[in-house]
Amino acid sequence: MNVLYFLNSIIVPFLIVAVLIHGYNKKIDIFNVFTEGAKDGIETSFKILPSLIGLICAVSVFKVSGLLQWTEVLWKPFESITGFPSELIPLAFAKTFSSSASTGVIMDLFENFGPDSYIGITASIMMCCTETVFYTMSVYFSGIKIDNTRHILICTFIGIFFGIWASAVLGKIFMI
Repeated sequence: MNVLYFLNSIIVPFLIVAVLIHGYNKKIDIFNVFTEGAKDGIETSFKILPSLIGLICAVSVFKVSGLLQWTEVLWKPFESITGFPSELIPLAFAKTFSSSASTGVIMDLFENFGPDSYIGITASIMMCCTETVFYTMSVYFSGIKIDNTRHILICTFIGIFFGIWASAVLGKIFMI
């Protein structure tokens, strides 16, 4: 384990030195290229800022309004049919919008059920098997000005559904 910590502590400095040496060997003005890249990064940040502000406001309204808790209540009748715990539904919804909101939900689940429970394990796997779709789409698509997303949203929801299903199956397997 100490070898991994050692490698982890030297890999980033090694990569930086390797890039600098490569740039020097290719006779590239490294500082100029760095400042141009930083300028492009700032411009991209300003391009995606309106989408991020809108998304953050929408997530805040969704959380504060209590709609997140209503998703759990609305799923209760389907819990006996599907076997999927209604306590995980708010996490499934929150994860599609915001990773920080879903982190808050999973912390509540850990506090109420424990991280080693079926709900805790399934929630942990769900965090890895799903994506913050709306955040990712707003950042990347607004950054490169894509207006017509075609079938991407439908395909990502299909992927999220299977990610949630896989997390429930794997959670059951890990509880055996």
